[in-house]
Amino acid sequence: MKKNKSFSCKKSQTQIQRALARYLGDSDEVDKEKNAFAAGIKISGGDYDVANLLLIADWKSPRRKALIESNPEPVVTEIIGLACSATHECTAIAVLCGLSGVGVPMASAILTAIYRDRYTVIDRRVLMVLTGNKWEPTVADYVRYLDFCKTTATKYGMSLRDLDRALWTMGA
Repeated sequence: MKKNKSFSCKKSQTQIQRALARYLGDSDEVDKEKNAFAAGIKISGGDYDVANLLLIADWKSPRRKALIESNPEPVVTEIIGLACSATHECTAIAVLCGLSGVGVPMASAILTAIYRDRYTVIDRRVLMVLTGNKWEPTVADYVRYLDFCKTTATKYGMSLRDLDRALWTMGA
């Protein structure tokens, strides 16, 4: 059966705002996010240490940490540097997927933690909300998703980050 890969948000602004409020009320999730975004700030400042990547992984998918940690430090450093210097979203996502333990969802989380105003997270939960299906997104799917989210966030008068928080909560 072919999966629907067309994004559509049928939620009202009130539903989106309520979901965002639920997310912000979850202190454990908010704390993990704060740690991930603090690591993202370090990375954006040039600190490409694997420890920063692991803090982001702990927020997005703790079970991926061991795989990410298995990457040689010089490889991690180089790949993060390449992703941070990429001029297109497609390139940044694809480069990060070269690390063991990093697929498109994790790559999107890494970039979101580093550049929260430019990127947003794609994962199975938000795909279920927006398409009614769960699938492993490709780099091309992510680029379409990011464009969709930028338009939707503007429509609802909110940041990409807040839209992601709301959609993720709705997919729980």
